[in-house]
Amino acid sequence: MYFTYTARHSKLFEAVVTLRQVLPVKDDLGSCWWNLGIALDLSWAELHNIEDDYASNIQKAYNVLRMWYEKEATAATMGRLADALLAIGRKDIIERLIGM
Repeated sequence: MYFTYTARHSKLFEAVVTLRQVLPVKDDLGSCWWNLGIALDLSWAELHNIEDDYASNIQKAYNVLRMWYEKEATAATMGRLADALLAIGRKDIIERLIGM
């Protein structure tokens, strides 16, 4: 599975994301939150803490996204998130994020 980046996507993917932009992802991740955390370079300890502290997959997905966003700051780009989603086989979420 691959995703074709177009010139239109280039600017979008280089832009730093906002939590408002990425929060809809949490609803679609389901049990993939752990894999996304790994793809976003969160540590095992961070993921275990999320697993222990939150009951639902939506809460866990939200906290993966929040932790990544807070850690990465200006490196938290739509392109980085898209690459991580692609790595876990969730091209469908990328397409929804960019409004295709």
